Amino acid sequence: GIITESKLAPITMKLTIPEALLNQPDSPMAMFAPLVADGIELVIRADASYDPVTDVVKFDDLNYTLNGWAGFNLDMSMDGFAKFYREQTVDSLIAPFAADMKKLNDPKGKGAKKPDTTEDLKALMAIYKGVRFLNGALELRDQGGLAKAAGVFASMMAPPAKGATSRTAAQDAQAVAQVRTSWAEPLRKSAAEKNKSIMERQFLIALARWIEVGGVMTAAVQPPAPLDLPALANEKDLQTRLGLTFTNQPAAK
Repeated sequence: GIITESKLAPITMKLTIPEALLNQPDSPMAMFAPLVADGIELVIRADASYDPVTDVVKFDDLNYTLNGWAGFNLDMSMDGFAKFYREQTVDSLIAPFAADMKKLNDPKGKGAKKPDTTEDLKALMAIYKGVRFLNGALELRDQGGLAKAAGVFASMMAPPAKGATSRTAAQDAQAVAQVRTSWAEPLRKSAAEKNKSIMERQFLIALARWIEVGGVMTAAVQPPAPLDLPALANEKDLQTRLGLTFTNQPAAK
């Protein structure tokens, strides 16, 4: 029979830092105590489905989340796998990997060619001729981790004024906002460089916005027409052919 649905039940992994280590004044971990005192918890889950009638494979909700910090979620749809698996052989599938191993084992004399990552990628993607990318989206979600990290950084760089034992909530919020803006600004400056492509600029601007205000940053891919996977190795007009857009959604209040 054909497997038409696959579910990965949530898997939780937790790292707990010993309290004694966090409380040692000279320990490098002491400064990070506010961030990791409750441990670090990673949750992974994924769903996938296959429709034999339309030959569409969907990867839904491939999700990695650091609870209380951030997470990313990937959705993606492709077709053409039925024909692909009917026509492929084991030899054809492993050919690019065998070629890479041969290159590694060949003696590196004066006439040896430098690795060409672009050509290697094209050779790898050529295996999947006939498999088409339909659409997809990658979401980067802030769950408070940026504010936590910025808060620790702010307290290290600007401790309370002399004679004061603490800052007000408003002062703390302002300090955190300033730190996040300082992290985002280099990305904005990089986006303004003339050598950057439109896709690079849009990505850097969206990432800077996400660092500064959090919420959800989404890279959505909606090709005007299904895109053959080998075509992804060709960078020319890639953003247009992918229908790639970057958006930001502010955090819910």
